Amino acid sequence: ASMAGLHGSFNNSRQGLTLDVSGYSHRVPVLLQHLVDTAKTTTERLTPELFERLREKREKRFQEFLVSQPYRHATNALDLCLDRPKWDVLKRLECVKEVTLPDLQLFAKRLLHRFRLKGLVHGNVTSEEAKSLAQIVLDGFQPQPPLVLPEIRVSQLEQGESVYRFAGYNTEEAVSCTVSLYQF
Repeated sequence: ASMAGLHGSFNNSRQGLTLDVSGYSHRVPVLLQHLVDTAKTTTERLTPELFERLREKREKRFQEFLVSQPYRHATNALDLCLDRPKWDVLKRLECVKEVTLPDLQLFAKRLLHRFRLKGLVHGNVTSEEAKSLAQIVLDGFQPQPPLVLPEIRVSQLEQGESVYRFAGYNTEEAVSCTVSLYQF
């Protein structure tokens, strides 16, 4: 696809799952359909060996974060204070160690069964073409509306409030870090 000037990716974000597709407008629907079809069957095609490699890779990333520079820990702590809901790295690491392939498959099925679609299409595209792109996603996943929409918010800190304090994850690190946030 990239040789044909097309690009597509799934990414997680604060709002949920983001599907980005770009390229020549007459070929985007084909790529979008392919991405939707692939997303529906990816976890079903995962072998236990591949799942274990991916799980170990994610676990390693979390463990590398724990020994990273203190400023990374501090900015992560800032996110934990302000963005609700958000899990800290230790909880995420614990979950990744315990997750199984059947857990992931069940989660993926539930995730793709109930969601709300928001779309942004820009560029050399008519409104009808934009609606047909959204329809590709809706037809592909056939989602039910979510039972509950998570409340995503940024917290307002009270004056003089200390919200989150923690010892550094890496006991061998000689450097420490402090983050101060000023809200107006």
